[in-house]
Amino acid sequence: MTAFHHIPVLAADVLEHLTFPAGRKVRMIDGTLGGGGHSALLLEKYAGALPLWLSPTQVTVIPVVGDFADYGAKVVNALKALGIRAELDDRNE
Repeated sequence: MTAFHHIPVLAADVLEHLTFPAGRKVRMIDGTLGGGGHSALLLEKYAGALPLWLSPTQVTVIPVVGDFADYGAKVVNALKALGIRAELDDRNE
């Protein structure tokens, strides 16, 4: 059995048009069955440093000292209420 290899059509167009202006809400769904070709192209284009709109975590709040962890949690909750994917990193390292 040969391995499946997907070649995305309109690859250049996808890369050109999936560069959105700042502040625009975007929801992207790669409907490629099996290959995920366009998503792979975007990951290559951005070298894994995904743009904010495509990043799984858009904001990470890191309190500078442990005393600010509660406030950091409030900031994360406020961001999430606005639809922003935020996380709190309150590790004491």
